[in-house]
Amino acid sequence: MLLRLEPRRARLLFDAGRWRRRAACRETGPELFFPAGERDEAAVVQGAAAEQVCARCDVRLHCLTYALVANPEDGIWGGLGPSERRALRRARRAHHEARTERSGGEEAAAAPVPDRAARSAAL
Repeated sequence: MLLRLEPRRARLLFDAGRWRRRAACRETGPELFFPAGERDEAAVVQGAAAEQVCARCDVRLHCLTYALVANPEDGIWGGLGPSERRALRRARRAHHEARTERSGGEEAAAAPVPDRAARSAAL
């Protein structure tokens, strides 16, 4: 499922970074979320440990949305590494283009924001 935020909701989401105060990673050193590389074994193990922290985080969706908007080049954000976020952005663009094409060039109406259970299932 691809989430599309209305501008007002996006502003509320990032308002003063309040979601960061509830992030599970606040109790963990930041170096865990920035493995040196993506492919060597040590980086894969470190990334998996970071993703475990993300998996139990109440604000994982907020973190991932922030990363998709702010586009940091490195690190694990919302449980996804850089290559996974790039793939998600490509999928979102393709989805948007398909919706626009189906609507005859007019932008389709914003999809309703799913409830919390649906968002968790999507991640």
